[in-house]
Amino acid sequence: MPQYCLYASGSIPSLIRYDRLFENLPALCPQLSRRGRPPIGKDVLLKALIYRNLRGMSSLVDLEGELNNNSSMLYTLGLDPLRRAPSDERFSDFLRSSPNIMLQNIHTALVKDLIQEGVITGDTFTFDSCPIEATVKQNNLKTSVKDRYDKTQVPQGDQEARLGVNIHVPSPFQKRIHYFWGYRNHVITDTASELPVVEQTCPANKNEQKVALPLLRQLHQDFQLPIRAVTGDANYDTEAILDYIINHMNAEAVIPRNLRNTQHVPYTLRTGTPYCQAELPMYRKGKTKPRKITYCQYCCPLHWSKQFRGQYLTLPCWTPQVFQPEGLYRYVAPLPWCSYQDQVWNSTVSINI
Repeated sequence: MPQYCLYASGSIPSLIRYDRLFENLPALCPQLSRRGRPPIGKDVLLKALIYRNLRGMSSLVDLEGELNNNSSMLYTLGLDPLRRAPSDERFSDFLRSSPNIMLQNIHTALVKDLIQEGVITGDTFTFDSCPIEATVKQNNLKTSVKDRYDKTQVPQGDQEARLGVNIHVPSPFQKRIHYFWGYRNHVITDTASELPVVEQTCPANKNEQKVALPLLRQLHQDFQLPIRAVTGDANYDTEAILDYIINHMNAEAVIPRNLRNTQHVPYTLRTGTPYCQAELPMYRKGKTKPRKITYCQYCCPLHWSKQFRGQYLTLPCWTPQVFQPEGLYRYVAPLPWCSYQDQVWNSTVSINI
């Protein structure tokens, strides 16, 4: 049977639309009474801030003016429409005093409700980040600031903002680099519904690769979704991220290879054994620890292996290092990702010394 609504989907009044939106928010702890002005509930302030973000208001003063001119919205938020709206100082105090874990718990509860309703299926996820510029004079090019992009001089208007870089490619083979002071929002999104599942805002100088791995752990441990694939750009092409997606999440990593991390070395790795340029399996001599990192030490088989010593007069590819007294040495990091990385990329896996 077809279901008929009182209002068409495109003409629902804002009073009903926001009321249906706010009723899904979990209740917050009531604020204890104290001396001074009577307190306003945290639920009311949170709803008003959500309304501000949905309307795209730039400041809290604009929110106060909007609520004073819209008495029906005051009623929807749970305020008295015959009295003035809370001042911008009330909203500012709520943002400063509220811990971030409280907002994260609200977000997690809403995501679990969406998973239970079948809106978020959890089949494929993608992770990315976007820059957030702080409202400081260093970001305003009209102001005269000495050493605008000196990372050692933190802006006085925002002590937690850091210097970051935003790279934009408007057309092929063109790159525009923009420096800014602020933050960067890292988020993992469900590709089907385009809804954020986990997110974290860090200073702009925080490495994206170091933030992505804790977000993947949070996604896998908190929601237990049947994830089939995780996508991302080439910035997330690291050993730790690939290892966690493939071995721990049992998902497919759809991440392009970052060519900046690859360097040409004269050997290839096959099933855990390096082969030299002459396609000969290199001889395993032991372990070494240069620069406080443990490596597996491999050398030329013509000098250390009896199997190949009498078969070749010299190395077939005529590598100059073969004429050294002990032959050619290569150091390979004994990491667990070496076995599956060759299968995923289906190409030569190499580590420079």
